[in-house]
Amino acid sequence: RAPEVDVLLLVGPFPRSPIGYPPAGKRGEGRVAGDLLRMVVPLAARVDFVFEPDSPGARELLATPDGASAVLAEPLPPEVRSFSVTSATDLPLMPDGWRLPVDRNVCPQRVAHPYLPIRPVFYREVNRFLTERPPLDCPVWRDWGAMLSRPFTLPPHAS
Repeated sequence: RAPEVDVLLLVGPFPRSPIGYPPAGKRGEGRVAGDLLRMVVPLAARVDFVFEPDSPGARELLATPDGASAVLAEPLPPEVRSFSVTSATDLPLMPDGWRLPVDRNVCPQRVAHPYLPIRPVFYREVNRFLTERPPLDCPVWRDWGAMLSRPFTLPPHAS
């Protein structure tokens, strides 16, 4: 679809959205999550994180059950290299794990989701990927917080 693209950088992706959420004011599966999401939008804006849960992109990827999974399942052309980096703060929201079917998954970064693409560690990892150098080391404890919080988050969903 975009022949000039040779690298795909996924910044803060969520590998799955198994439930989704209905449009504002509508009933349906995921309504509580959707309502909570809409309630935190003003708080997120206070830290310069702009997110519109009912924008077309959010509706397609997050509000549609498995919308993100469907997009990520699309095969890339063989000449396109792919990279994914997520925020460690997002890990509790990823009950099925953070690794994606990409060429390189880098260590979850200790950066809040909205600040991920503007932190030096992000640029270091991207530059290492673009220049075909190995990623930075990932401490074994980096995703322990996600494991400890897992009992209090969404359960994993069957594929």
